[in-house]
Amino acid sequence: CPIEKFSFSQNQKDLISFGGTFLKIWNLNLKKEFIIIKEKTPLLAMDDFGQNSILYSNFKNEIKKLNLLTLRLYSVFCFKFPVICISSSLKSFAIGLSNGNVCIKRFCLKI
Repeated sequence: CPIEKFSFSQNQKDLISFGGTFLKIWNLNLKKEFIIIKEKTPLLAMDDFGQNSILYSNFKNEIKKLNLLTLRLYSVFCFKFPVICISSSLKSFAIGLSNGNVCIKRFCLKI
């Protein structure tokens, strides 16, 4: 399926892409994908979340977090409406919903 969005990981060694129901992480040195996640519903949004994680959303109104070190996938939040955009910073992230609302989530960092 076609790539709808891509971005470099924060370590600048990997490229993250999504399109349709697939999220892929490409190793730029090896020039091939090394992580492929297939969801049941199309993906809508994606953003880096810290140095070793990615946040993404799907049509199930859910935000998931992929830890790149452990390759574990977590469900982070569920909403009543589809999440169409995600933007994260060091202490919070903004979530744009299909109904026009914006949700700001704050969190504490463990040191």
